[in-house]
Amino acid sequence: MLAFLNSFVTIVFLLFTPQEPTPNSVDDEMIFAFKNAQKAVVWALSNIPDRRAKEEKKLVENDKLIAEVSIEKEINGIRIEATGFINSTSIKVTVYRSYDSLLKDGHIRRIPE
Repeated sequence: MLAFLNSFVTIVFLLFTPQEPTPNSVDDEMIFAFKNAQKAVVWALSNIPDRRAKEEKKLVENDKLIAEVSIEKEINGIRIEATGFINSTSIKVTVYRSYDSLLKDGHIRRIPE
């Protein structure tokens, strides 16, 4: 009897546990696209070019384009533009960071001249 009760509780738990979310509405797609744009910004902050003034990359995951990112050097800082994709939805995020904050956060070793 105890084994049956244990099995029953396990089956009920598995049936009502939320599964991995899939984008099934516009709001969900926007959230997923934003998360992909965030991944691109994180990638850009860890891959700031030393010499070039501009760099563009595309991020691919599971044979799908998830984001495009552009890093441009500006006066006293950088500009990162990241576009995250999911299905037919895209979200564009622009981040400006000064060289002082990049140095303080450890993303660069020295301020370029």
